[in-house]
Amino acid sequence: MPFSLFRSPSPLEKVEKKLVKEGKKEDSNVMDELKDLNFVEKEVEKAHKALQKAQRMLAKRQKEENKAVETLNKATAAHDVSAIKLHDAETDLKLKQDREAKLHQDLAAKRTEVDGVVSLQKAHNEAREARLSQIHHERAATHDTHASEVSSGSVAASRTSAASAIDPHAGETIESPVAEGPVTEPSTQHLHQLLVLDQIQTYISVGF
Repeated sequence: MPFSLFRSPSPLEKVEKKLVKEGKKEDSNVMDELKDLNFVEKEVEKAHKALQKAQRMLAKRQKEENKAVETLNKATAAHDVSAIKLHDAETDLKLKQDREAKLHQDLAAKRTEVDGVVSLQKAHNEAREARLSQIHHERAATHDTHASEVSSGSVAASRTSAASAIDPHAGETIESPVAEGPVTEPSTQHLHQLLVLDQIQTYISVGF
């Protein structure tokens, strides 16, 4: 039987090798786990930092949103005020346009009314002037007539006074030798009334 250079390991050697191999494998597993743990820890730290950054960004965006909302609210309020002012201005313009149009209508109507009144006044003035001219002519004619009558009456009164001095029955009804009816001589009172009437008419004529 030939002699072999390699002998088979003993059971103890096998156990020893097995234990060493298991130890190495376990060491390798532990190293891998530690590496994984270290990686996870770093990822957790990164995630935490990212979370904090996101929180800060959220707070910043919330501030920006709040500011934007505030600005929007102010702009909306300003727009509402501007819209109200615009509406008021449009309403005021419409009222003034309506008032101007109404005043133009009133002015046209008033001008027509005044033209009518002035025309009527002109016609009335012409009629009054014509009537006054007629009255003046009639008064002048009446004045001349009364003046003639007063002059005749004065002569008659003088004759009557003279006759009264001679004949106390002067002024009474006498029978005219020529006329068929009775003739009454004018009295002094009647002559005085005629003179007063003539003076009044003369005053009125001068007044006009």
